[in-house]
Amino acid sequence: MSAIAGIFNYGSADTRRAHDEGISLMGSLSRYPADDVRMWSNGRLFLGCHAQWVTPESIGEILPWYDGQRGLAITADVILDNREELANQLGVPLAELAELPDARLLLLAYAKWGEEMPRHLIGDFAFAIWDESEETLFGARDFTGNRTLYYNDSGARFAFCTTIAPLLPLDGVGDKLNEAWIAEYLASPSRLETVDASSTVFGRVKQLPPSHCFSIRGGNLRLNRYVTFERASTLKLSSDKAYQEAFFGGVRKGGRQSIADQQGSGVLLERGDSIRERSQVWRQENCGEGIRCCIPTAPYRWSPEGTGRPKAGLRTSVR
Repeated sequence: MSAIAGIFNYGSADTRRAHDEGISLMGSLSRYPADDVRMWSNGRLFLGCHAQWVTPESIGEILPWYDGQRGLAITADVILDNREELANQLGVPLAELAELPDARLLLLAYAKWGEEMPRHLIGDFAFAIWDESEETLFGARDFTGNRTLYYNDSGARFAFCTTIAPLLPLDGVGDKLNEAWIAEYLASPSRLETVDASSTVFGRVKQLPPSHCFSIRGGNLRLNRYVTFERASTLKLSSDKAYQEAFFGGVRKGGRQSIADQQGSGVLLERGDSIRERSQVWRQENCGEGIRCCIPTAPYRWSPEGTGRPKAGLRTSVR
């Protein structure tokens, strides 16, 4: 995944401060590997991206990107799963889609739907878009929260970043702990989220909750939930076979979209997953390729904190 950062001095005429604090944010991200690092600024606003080129269409992508014709700038950490559907809705020829990065699709979607655009997106994303004509900074986080976006709003400056640590050294932020968050965690350490979905372990840093968007216009920060669970429409087909074909068609489509990358693909199969269907999709999409399978053996130990040492206990077989 990529890392993004930004500073918006909406309550100050100091054009140098946004640049200097933005440089500080990007410097803190240098510990992470990246294929490209770029920054963009217009005075009061700074956008940065510590980019990793994961998908084929992301190779060589320039982020942040400024569209002078539309007066829009974007920085994004995004992998879209419904690219073809969006292309059809946005009038993008499929022949051009393979060369169009996901962030450009986001800009086209914003140009068409405005702040309603996150409702049309399927995938993993966190992004910020600057709209010159509306003098608005708009951003969103994906439905399931697979991408993160942390922020601090001081009342005159809005700072955001993919990770928390780069925000802490900024003026007015600091590392003062959020005692309410800690107390809630200690009372129920198995819970992944707190009652206040925007709170974090640090008192002056919040997170944009999953399925939420933000906008800053006229000095006012506004957060909205852009999608909620709704009753799905009933699918009515003529036979059991038709239902079966529709189901596996959806599995194949989702499989193709979720395993697209530029360096080869892999599938993590776990208990509870539809293993046979997912692995068949992978094999069909990689027809003719050798399939390398890794299975855990002693002394492998799964760790919920991600601290296990899987390489020490994986036996590899080639099929």
